[in-house]
Amino acid sequence: MRLWRMLCRSRLFFVSCIAVTLYLTLTFWTMNLKTEEKVVLPIEDYKISINGGRGEHGEGDAEAAAQIRKENDGGAAVDSYQDLHLDSITCKEKQNFVFIKCMKCATETMATIIRRFGYTRNLSFLTPVKDKLYLGWPYLMTRFDYRPSSRGYNIVMEHSIYNKTIMQKIMPKDTLYISIIREPFSQVKSTINYFKVLQILNITSGNGLSEYLHNLEKYEPIYQSPEKHQPRFCIPDGFSMTKNLMSHCHGMPLGFPAGRPDISGDPSAVDRYIQDLGKEFYFMMLVEYFHESLVLLKRKMCWTFHDILYKSVNDGNYTYKETQPDPELVAIYKKWSPADYKLYDHFNKTFWETVAKQGGDFFEEVAAFAQVQKRVSHFCDYEDQADLKIETSKWSPGFSMVRLDCKMLWPDLLRRIQARHNKDEKVLLQRERMAGSVHHKPQALC
Repeated sequence: MRLWRMLCRSRLFFVSCIAVTLYLTLTFWTMNLKTEEKVVLPIEDYKISINGGRGEHGEGDAEAAAQIRKENDGGAAVDSYQDLHLDSITCKEKQNFVFIKCMKCATETMATIIRRFGYTRNLSFLTPVKDKLYLGWPYLMTRFDYRPSSRGYNIVMEHSIYNKTIMQKIMPKDTLYISIIREPFSQVKSTINYFKVLQILNITSGNGLSEYLHNLEKYEPIYQSPEKHQPRFCIPDGFSMTKNLMSHCHGMPLGFPAGRPDISGDPSAVDRYIQDLGKEFYFMMLVEYFHESLVLLKRKMCWTFHDILYKSVNDGNYTYKETQPDPELVAIYKKWSPADYKLYDHFNKTFWETVAKQGGDFFEEVAAFAQVQKRVSHFCDYEDQADLKIETSKWSPGFSMVRLDCKMLWPDLLRRIQARHNKDEKVLLQRERMAGSVHHKPQALC
């Protein structure tokens, strides 16, 4: 050591001394890194069959989930959980996205997440004109269906029909496309209830759902007719609310409006469309696995637990909601709405493939979020606490809430977003009014 210090005093060896010291330091630091705890990832090519996920008719997934956990005992490893999700340098919060909002797919519940996310960050929403609720839906969106913005748009969230060409012209280049779908038979039951299909058709029998599905060719023309226009309210003539609705919302050409191509009778064309859709969409959530979907969304978007808190909305109760599906009725509906079944089966499969590629603690994170959501729901529903503190965890930063914060979980933020837009874009709106653009009638009835 004395010899080393003597050599370092010499100018001749000074530079070499520093270089060797740095080399030894870096070597020691690297050896320490290699001893850090690993997070195990599942085998990359792990696959789950459709029936191992939700199955053709959406039944059961406990075995698939257990199998994923078992597979997580082996496979590739990464240095730390932060390398996957919480590294603020490599994981930047994503703010530009389109969310396709299809009826009765928990999309209004998702709206309590997305509207709050954008509103609290003062992001720019593509919102319907005047007091409308829809962005052209169920028609393709046009320039006259949304409000102008001098600063462009970050988020599309209200009801619209997916169309890549139209939306790419409006949104930033790094825009991501996300959505959520539901097992088709559950989705149509909820649709029939919410949009009062049986009442509009004057079906009063004890098993109205069975009566309707056994006589679709009789009842559908009546429901779509001009005579039923008033009770349908927001639904235009000639449009079916029960036939391939999710596929229509995701842009599949199914013959509406008149003159648009209809590929529903060509299974190969439907398959090709869904395959292309899978390439264009960043993530497709599943209603039946809502918390799993939200945690995946959080990871993919680099969000936090606070960002994915939600308020359940429009959760209807009706006699045929929880009853075991009649296989005969399911078979009838599958023939009536085959594109929706293909859509769901495809994205059900890719959903579980995505889950299989998550870290071994994915289901732990899902359980942790469920507890956070439960605590926040209790805090907002019952006035027995002045404030709430959620502790920092390995999955997400902590946060605090006061009673006023609960209001941000409610779905009425759309009107506040529109009011803010009217204030911020007052000059632009006046200019458009003078140019006569506002006199063009939007397509949406609502």
